[in-house]
Amino acid sequence: MGGLDSPSYWNWAIKNTNKHNILTLTIITFLCSFFYLLAVWQNRSSGPAYTISCITSQNFTNLGPLDFIPRHTAGYDPSTSGPSSGQVYPLCDTKYSEYTPCEDKRRSVKFTRKRLIYRERHCPNKSELLKCRVPGPYGYKSPFKWPVSRDYVWYDNVPHKHLTVEKAVQNWIRFEGDRFKFPGGGTMFPNGANAYIDDIGRLINLNDGSIRTAIDTDGVYLMEVDRVLRPGGYWILSGPPIHWKKHWKGWQRSKEDLNAEQTRIENVAKNLCWKKLIEKDDIAIWQKPINHINCKHTKVNSTPPFCPTPDPDKAWYTNLETCLTPLPKVSKDEEISGGKLANWPKRLTTIPPRISSGSINGVTPKIYLEDMKLWKRRLSFYKTVNNQLGQLGRYRNLLDMNANLGGFASALVGDPVWVMNVVPIEAKVNTLGVIYERGCEMEDILLEMDRILRPEGSVIFRDDVDILVQVKKITDALQWDSQIVNHEDGPLLREKLLFAVKSYWTAPKSIE
Repeated sequence: MGGLDSPSYWNWAIKNTNKHNILTLTIITFLCSFFYLLAVWQNRSSGPAYTISCITSQNFTNLGPLDFIPRHTAGYDPSTSGPSSGQVYPLCDTKYSEYTPCEDKRRSVKFTRKRLIYRERHCPNKSELLKCRVPGPYGYKSPFKWPVSRDYVWYDNVPHKHLTVEKAVQNWIRFEGDRFKFPGGGTMFPNGANAYIDDIGRLINLNDGSIRTAIDTDGVYLMEVDRVLRPGGYWILSGPPIHWKKHWKGWQRSKEDLNAEQTRIENVAKNLCWKKLIEKDDIAIWQKPINHINCKHTKVNSTPPFCPTPDPDKAWYTNLETCLTPLPKVSKDEEISGGKLANWPKRLTTIPPRISSGSINGVTPKIYLEDMKLWKRRLSFYKTVNNQLGQLGRYRNLLDMNANLGGFASALVGDPVWVMNVVPIEAKVNTLGVIYERGCEMEDILLEMDRILRPEGSVIFRDDVDILVQVKKITDALQWDSQIVNHEDGPLLREKLLFAVKSYWTAPKSIE
């Protein structure tokens, strides 16, 4: 046997050492090559880097923009509709300054008056869409900051005085110098909205957090009102025909006519299984039942019938039906259909019954809570990039065009803003890219956004970099100030942010 001095032992050791060194060198070479190529790919996909710390106290327009255009045009067909390189969309005629595409009177009169269908939304055909920028009124000024904007609006922003004449006795609106003032009056509450709300508060409890939304209307579509109302929700009617015995002369209507109208409303409400809680002075309040157990027993062979295949969330592009939308089934009289909601403000963060019951496909309580945390984090980052978003009163009305679970609005609950949540009807998966791929022209969406936005209004896009490059091409043609930046997770992901501000411009001064 050979020991350490044996030639055979050292031969074996040297051979094995050489094998080990070669293997180690091979692994190191592979890793170095891999990380070098990875770094090259990351640099190509993320563009020039910028330091987040440099934007904490400055507007986003001071950031160095990330240039993705030369490298991210996947799926883009230059032959499709949209601006060519360097093109700017022309200005629309001044007559379109108050144009609302789906509320065009000239188009509306072509539809039937049955059930007032002609007064519903009727959007233009593709051939009718405007391919120009709708001007703001001449002399437009930035709105007053909240809460002053609740009471005042610049006259130049809405240059029409006829309401101040037609509604003068109702104290709705007054013209004062260069502005309109809204005293908060109305037909049935000349002392202002606050006094009116106080009157309602004396009839139903508005302070315990159980009521977040009450519907106040004198419309005739009570079945649609019933569909919208939550189980146990309230319908408030203030105006004709309520308290007609006192007001019939002022309304210039006969006692018989007003009495017949109120009787019809009472009968419809009864057939909807609503309970009339109270009628006092100029206010009447009904309550929708918390379930339909007793309603189903009392509605045999009565009208309206229950809808046979209801989808209470399907509202757009659906004809109004003369049927009652049934509430989710329950086993006890005192059980609330669909589950009991937490009182406000706990309702904002409590898992909704629809999610906890599993009725929303693909959304679990865990996903809901993670979404809530995610949007708090995203909003915090957005405010560092666009510091105006964090300035109280700078923005009042926000529109989330892809609201999903409402996380963006929830994260803004502490700010004095009003958020409208929109879930795109065309999209099963809520991304701008999906809508684009399903046939909604990106150009038409952005032109409509340009029409809706106030001068110097802001937009935040969040999507794949390829989509954002195409969006930016159009926003440049709209002459918005826009740029693509990395989001809160840094430069290593394809998802990016596009911050944009509509430039200030208005219609020219009219020549009289």
